[in-house]
Amino acid sequence: MLKFASFIRGHHLFEGAFYSNKYGYVSWRNSMHGSWFIQAICQVFAKKARTDEILHLFTEVNNIVAKKVSSSQHVQIPEPCSRLRKKFYFFPGVDVTKVRL
Repeated sequence: MLKFASFIRGHHLFEGAFYSNKYGYVSWRNSMHGSWFIQAICQVFAKKARTDEILHLFTEVNNIVAKKVSSSQHVQIPEPCSRLRKKFYFFPGVDVTKVRL
């Protein structure tokens, strides 16, 4: 689960939580590459966090994870929970294609 929140003068300006799956269900993980949810977040955010707003990013994450099927034929769909009132950009000024890791 990823959570973020911001408070101004005692009021929630924006708040969100993004769960890897619906409460009570398992999240699948590849033993070599990690969880489907985190893999998809890394893939989408590395390519698009500089230009796309966060709900659009998590819609793409949902789409990627929903297409995966476990070896036992199970699927998973992440669950976003948002109270955003405006578009939220995660890294508006960073171009990850030019960052050396």
